Amino acid sequence: MNTLLAELRRRNVFRVAAAYLVVGWILIQVITLIETPLGLPDWTDTLVIVLLALGLPIALLLAWAFEMTPDGMQKTSPIENNGGFRPLGSTDFVLIGLMVLVLAVVGFQMVKAGSLETAPAMRPDSAIAIAESDQPSAPAPAISDLSIAVLPFADLSAAGDQAYFGDGMAEEILNLLARIENMDVTSRTSAFQYRGDGFSIPEIAAALNVRHILEGSIRKDGDTVRITAQLIDAIGDRHLWSQTFDRPLTTGALFAVQDEISVAIVAALSEALDIEMATPEAATVITENLDAYEAYLEARNLFRARAEFGRIEELLDRALSQDPDFANAWALRGAARGLATGYDHIEISPGDNNRLALDYANRALVLDPQNAMALAVRGFVRQSDNEALVEPLHDWAEIVADFDAALVVDPNSPEALNWRGNTMIALGFPAEARANFLQCFEANPFYVVCHANYCDQLVGAQDVEGALNCHREALARGLIISPGVYLSLFADIGDERSFMMTLSDPRVFPGWNRNAEIYQAFRDPGGDHSALRVLLEAHLETLPDDRYRARLNQELFVPLGGETEDTFVAWGPIFSRYRRSTGFRRYMEQSGVLTYWQTHGFPPQCRAVSRQDGGDDDFECD
Repeated sequence: MNTLLAELRRRNVFRVAAAYLVVGWILIQVITLIETPLGLPDWTDTLVIVLLALGLPIALLLAWAFEMTPDGMQKTSPIENNGGFRPLGSTDFVLIGLMVLVLAVVGFQMVKAGSLETAPAMRPDSAIAIAESDQPSAPAPAISDLSIAVLPFADLSAAGDQAYFGDGMAEEILNLLARIENMDVTSRTSAFQYRGDGFSIPEIAAALNVRHILEGSIRKDGDTVRITAQLIDAIGDRHLWSQTFDRPLTTGALFAVQDEISVAIVAALSEALDIEMATPEAATVITENLDAYEAYLEARNLFRARAEFGRIEELLDRALSQDPDFANAWALRGAARGLATGYDHIEISPGDNNRLALDYANRALVLDPQNAMALAVRGFVRQSDNEALVEPLHDWAEIVADFDAALVVDPNSPEALNWRGNTMIALGFPAEARANFLQCFEANPFYVVCHANYCDQLVGAQDVEGALNCHREALARGLIISPGVYLSLFADIGDERSFMMTLSDPRVFPGWNRNAEIYQAFRDPGGDHSALRVLLEAHLETLPDDRYRARLNQELFVPLGGETEDTFVAWGPIFSRYRRSTGFRRYMEQSGVLTYWQTHGFPPQCRAVSRQDGGDDDFECD
């Protein structure tokens, strides 16, 4: 072995290897630095490393066979027997150590690069981002060449108070693109999360799993408006199209610009991808009155934020005074009125408020029978009347038909999907409700109520794995709005710590200090908890908010076998005793649900039975 090492030293193999590796390492660093500025492909540095690795054994063979002399490159002379071999010196060991170090650094870089290339991307709108580390990672979905996200147009107006105007422009363009066959358009709720300058275009495209991004700006100046838009291909961060439009500030001009932008996008994509695409539909001019349109856009932004219901009413009243035939404004006014009851923003009785909401929705439908929002609002208000036992009752089949008609016009309408899901729960079909909620939040990932309702239904169905994943994702996005729903889930899996932390949340049950007893009771839902119910009932009476007490009745008191005057529908196993109660039976009869069952069929957990007096209009539920 010592003889071989000495011969390698004599033939300068160590020196050549060390020089080769040092120069190669320097070359790799240079390529890494210049790769991005020069627009070189991502695989350039990998190619260089592979070529250097292939060249190393060639260089070593040449060093063994040849040597540099004053007469040029000569074949290495054989050793002289009488000279013997010189032992390895300190220089040789330094060279060997240097080779080992350089090889280790290069190898580490190759391993690191490989791990980065194969690691799954962490996306803010994906369940992969919050998955447990020990769960198998799913492959990232393929990115369609015809995928696009429309970002909210930046407000460049001097006062900086026209964000709603830029949002409206972007949303209308998004709606036009979504109607194009095979075009994959990211939902408004997802794309509008990336407002501002905090993210680069490639980062946004990767997070939304799209190839193309449309961004723009809007600046109002007196009676004119300047709209700028640009289409970017995230692969290479290339601009495919951009244009600035200076137009008079009229609704006709604004909708015309939306048409021009959507047509230009299709043309740019057709050219870049060498495909034929259909011409986009023309934008629908929803009002000719600019003041009415601006008031409507501002009200719509507030409605989506579920904020300032009084301001929403003022804005829509102004819009309709300018244009009484503005169907979208009537529909939005009905939606705001319908939701105001749930958000405690009404100055009249809930019944009168619902009648106003229904009147507004019907006015919109007279003007536009295919108005998706108005159809959904009409269904929602009539469902709310039935659940509140308002006389006369509405036909449940007609309520479902309203939602179905709205979804024909707008298949991913978050309001229609969410409200239809709630209706399916009221009628006893939680599996169908889960399908509505799932479609809603998949199409609109940041629509909070759909995600929360879907998680709630997974808990009720005792889908432990699905409910835990949904709960984890909701926590990651800050979407949990009713923590008490998860109490039965944590009890089912024996997660005492999470149960206690949830129950200690002041939003769930303030002032109660016997959490351990409630946990043990939830672990034994069929047991006798009468003594604990007495204490619970007394504590609930000390709470000042009637609606708060009603929620706690549903989440705590009733699951432990308590009777309540509150009327509600719940289909999870923990409410099985409640479904056998006279209160539940009476509510199903009074709300018209039993009549619906008798006409359209019973849900899986309920069935028709004969009364003791021989009548056949009774029922029972598991």
